[in-house]
Amino acid sequence: MMQAVILAGGEGSRMRPLTKNRPKAMIPVGGKPILGYVIESVVAAGIRDIVVVAGYRKEQVIRYLDTFDLEITVVIQKHQLGVLDALSSALGVIRDEFIVLPGDNYVDAASIRKVACEPRSILVTPHPEPSNLGVVTVADGLVRRIEEKPGHPESSLVSTGVLHLDPSIYPYFGDGELPDAVNAAIEAGIPFRPVWAEKWDDAVYPWHLLKLNQKILHSVEGSIEGTVSQDAVITGQVKIGRNTTIHPGVVITGPVVIGENCDVGPNVVIDAHTSIGSGGRISPFSHIGGTLVMDDVHVGPYSSLQRAVIGEGVELSSHTAILPVKSVVDSGEDLLRAKFGAVIGDRSSSAPFTHYAGAIVGSDVRVGTGQKIEGTIPDGTMVR
Repeated sequence: MMQAVILAGGEGSRMRPLTKNRPKAMIPVGGKPILGYVIESVVAAGIRDIVVVAGYRKEQVIRYLDTFDLEITVVIQKHQLGVLDALSSALGVIRDEFIVLPGDNYVDAASIRKVACEPRSILVTPHPEPSNLGVVTVADGLVRRIEEKPGHPESSLVSTGVLHLDPSIYPYFGDGELPDAVNAAIEAGIPFRPVWAEKWDDAVYPWHLLKLNQKILHSVEGSIEGTVSQDAVITGQVKIGRNTTIHPGVVITGPVVIGENCDVGPNVVIDAHTSIGSGGRISPFSHIGGTLVMDDVHVGPYSSLQRAVIGEGVELSSHTAILPVKSVVDSGEDLLRAKFGAVIGDRSSSAPFTHYAGAIVGSDVRVGTGQKIEGTIPDGTMVR
């Protein structure tokens, strides 16, 4: 019986500030953690023998896994030393053939089924930014090499990190990473075949979550469990959670997901490709579009949030404006071009009339009245 080994132990440091308080696999997108979509796809592919490797902030992963009606084996990665170390942590519970999957990427069931049917295979896909990932060289129907994060990639074909493996790979585990082990096995004459992904996506940096959120929301089926005023207008696929109230004059255009115990309006506009976590309060005359909002966020009246990622427990006072601009972001590794409004870390807050434009704001930041926020603001900063 095929096993799935899901790696959810890493922090995802390039996702900071959003991973300061959660592992990347637990970032909510489209209303639930990325890890949840991986597990659902694995089960839909017919695999029910599931191992999850947890490490960074492991208690969050374990608590979330308890919500599934599945028997999931949890293995703890004591030190976050990479993918190969995470996989090595699980060798004691792996029996024979297995599929290894990142717990922080989106992959569909069809892709997993294709990999399951092809022994010693790697799920690959073209990618617009291959230098952020492992670039795969293919010749004569076989994988020839995986090169991690090359400065000048010769191909746009990348590894998704989803591989069908068996014990023949174990002798090649060493001090490097999983691609190094695969490369060593290939050089020793063990063949690996490429399998092309149907649907797969990875958010490397925080603003990439907006694209992933949009993609996931297009698969949402509309349902209303809360209370919706007869004077509200809802079109398209919109999912509204229990105990959520949608007041008069609210206009929602799907696809949109709104969690449980939220209060929206009156006279709020929520445009497509927006997800709002549970416990949110969206005050009157506000406008939100193309934005990912986590749990327990308060948006003050007369605010506009466009193409933003808002962390848990954020408080945005009245007349907040978040507008997307083209930015150059210093990732610490490279200068990156991006277009977004803001990424705001957990528990940060801003006073009225704050304007965000291409800003990455850390956790626990306090912003005074009337400030214009651009660039990167470190955790715990007070801006006055």
